[in-house]
Amino acid sequence: YVGVGAEVAAGEALRACEDHLSAFARRGLRTLCLAARDLPEAEYVDWHRRYTEAQAVVSEDRAAQVQELAIEVEVGSGPLQLLGA
Repeated sequence: YVGVGAEVAAGEALRACEDHLSAFARRGLRTLCLAARDLPEAEYVDWHRRYTEAQAVVSEDRAAQVQELAIEVEVGSGPLQLLGA
């Protein structure tokens, strides 16, 4: 089972990365993580329409609407893949 070994190695690498990021943060150092996920076109089209509408809102809750949609696309329907830290 080659896939199982790869998953274990990836899991160990992710835990090591999380440990390093936590250690850096405890020391007050800035950290940057880059992650991605595949976004189906239909999901993107729907999200982008709502995001564009939220950006055009002229009210006090504009920033909150835009922020909610930004979070939505980040957590979305699939897991993020860590690309680097």
